[in-house]
Amino acid sequence: MKGNSSLVTLILVFGLWLASVIGCVSQGDSGASATTPQNTIDYNHGGKIHVQYIPTKNATNIYHYIHVKDANHQESPLRPDLTIGNQVIKGRHTFEISDLVSFSGRKPSTFPTNTSLSIIHGVRTRKEWHFSPKVKVTIGADSNSFEIPVYSQSELQKDDPSDIEFYEVLITKPTYEMYQMIANAKDVTVQIGTASFKLDTESVASYGDFVEYLTPGNSTTSPTVTPTRSPVAIQKSAPTSSFEGYGVTLAGYNEIKTSMTYSKVASILGEEGVEISSNDIAGYRTVMYQWKAKNGIGNMNAMFQNGRLIQKAQFGLQ
Repeated sequence: MKGNSSLVTLILVFGLWLASVIGCVSQGDSGASATTPQNTIDYNHGGKIHVQYIPTKNATNIYHYIHVKDANHQESPLRPDLTIGNQVIKGRHTFEISDLVSFSGRKPSTFPTNTSLSIIHGVRTRKEWHFSPKVKVTIGADSNSFEIPVYSQSELQKDDPSDIEFYEVLITKPTYEMYQMIANAKDVTVQIGTASFKLDTESVASYGDFVEYLTPGNSTTSPTVTPTRSPVAIQKSAPTSSFEGYGVTLAGYNEIKTSMTYSKVASILGEEGVEISSNDIAGYRTVMYQWKAKNGIGNMNAMFQNGRLIQKAQFGLQ
């Protein structure tokens, strides 16, 4: 895991990707026009909440990051005491947690259902505890205990051999009621398989701020207009003849893994992608590329943040 960029990756793992699936991503126009996405960013309780309203889709995305203190300083990932059975491991595991909720309109008219909570776990060696296959995530919030369905799970990996830590990613799908129980609790425990850790007081308080934005009838989800970056013209890069990949096929798609570099993905698919959208927010560049199958039937999209794959989707590949 490299610095705090993976924290923003978490949000956009389900963030921009989920937004694109439900039709909430817009490239907008230059300047603050009626089609330009409108953004507000709030820092409180050691967390960051980014509200983005998309006028062209009349839709809102709300991103929540923990441990981000202010616009100029990002705290290190959570480094809690990890309890495994009777053993307590101090300082050897890091966790980065983020959330995304999307809904129609500027404010939720009902309790939102397009939700995700993502967890990145970092560790120095494969010999340390890490996620088991098909791991379960359970939250203890005071006297309440509930399992959050796991949507996606990556394997323990490094982007580069020189990286200090291995890391792995879980993407879960909580309900509004689950978020509310976390926000209202004094004591919150995150159980991942056989290991557990507690959220610090500030992180729990940050969930209280986050839930206010999700609750119908609250006045906290109407962003002021802040111009976002003008869209980049869609251009198709020339295929690189030296690529020897699977081609734009289902087999190639299945070979592509989260956090691969763009060049690695292009190598697997055997050609460069077409850039169809891009965005720069707080120093993080997010780009979506599209590849089309040679038979003209199937296609796939892949989203990268600061050069790493954060999500993929395909339709009709064979």
